[in-house]
Amino acid sequence: MNVQFKHGIEWSVQPVAAHQAQKDYVCPGCSRAVQPGTAHVVVWRNDSIMGEVSALAERRHWHSGCWRAA
Repeated sequence: MNVQFKHGIEWSVQPVAAHQAQKDYVCPGCSRAVQPGTAHVVVWRNDSIMGEVSALAERRHWHSGCWRAA
């Protein structure tokens, strides 16, 4: 996991290897499916005012390219 700053916000970014990707998700960057078997990243805010548990509950799965372009 690493920390990245985008648009003044601190994000935790966790890579997910293709062999670990087991479910379908919808990428918030392009609104298309992140399909099982696709390497991608899981992203959540580090500075959520609702606390760490809430931030983890709001994490999202992004295509790696969509996250880089965001």
